[in-house]
Amino acid sequence: VITGNWGQDLALLLKSAGDSGYNLRYFNHSAGGFPGTVTSISQAKTGLVTWVAEWHPGQADRAQADARAKEYKAKMNQDFLAPRMDLVPRMLAAAVAKAQSTETVKIAKALEDMSMDTIFGPVKMRGKDHQLLLPQVVNTIAPVDGKTVKAGWEGTNYGFRTDAVYSAQQVEQPTECQMKRP
Repeated sequence: VITGNWGQDLALLLKSAGDSGYNLRYFNHSAGGFPGTVTSISQAKTGLVTWVAEWHPGQADRAQADARAKEYKAKMNQDFLAPRMDLVPRMLAAAVAKAQSTETVKIAKALEDMSMDTIFGPVKMRGKDHQLLLPQVVNTIAPVDGKTVKAGWEGTNYGFRTDAVYSAQQVEQPTECQMKRP
């Protein structure tokens, strides 16, 4: 099943499938990045949800992101599911510093082709169209097995399994954008 559902809509879809006895595989663009998704999957006890993100908890070679997630949880008492929450203010601050201004046009120009090392790997703001190029991780929310899924999430026995990791350069696609500039 390919779905763009997330949050409560995805939870209801999974519950309905589970209640109906369907054991399906789901593909989604951002499902795991919303609180409650892992809990919904564990309660439905049906299928697997594969989704794409810049990181997932417990991902190999991303100890810095896991550490930030623990800090966030301790301070906010919420799970840290979207490292963009960490990246965006840092990149904006770097652009303001580079522009030496808070004027939006100057900040936008400073963002062009800006690269930054982040807790989930290197990123770059493509100057031609202001697309943020960042690593992408294909991962599946699945039961803990001690091998590929080592820890549960949201207090469940379900967690994240890495299926594939792609660098920002690997996922970059050519653009024909002719962005109008001020």
